[in-house]
Amino acid sequence: MTRQAAVEYAGTGVTVNAIAPGTINTPILQDITPDMLDQFAAAHAIKRLGTPRDIGAMAAYLCSPEADFITGMTYPVDGGWSIV
Repeated sequence: MTRQAAVEYAGTGVTVNAIAPGTINTPILQDITPDMLDQFAAAHAIKRLGTPRDIGAMAAYLCSPEADFITGMTYPVDGGWSIV
């Protein structure tokens, strides 16, 4: 869907990208046991859970002028989960 939208809007100056987050430490995890959270963190190459700030930093970059030549991409912001 990201790539198709990027193609459709390519001539308009609009770029379309996606963020694929790893396990992010948000209130939705509040009922998860500490042992399970440790297991989630251990599954990431960086050995920690992500934060909303991690995702926000990528979103801010993709919305910035520095990223105006990037379109149609999906960026894993997953602490290396996708490479382990």
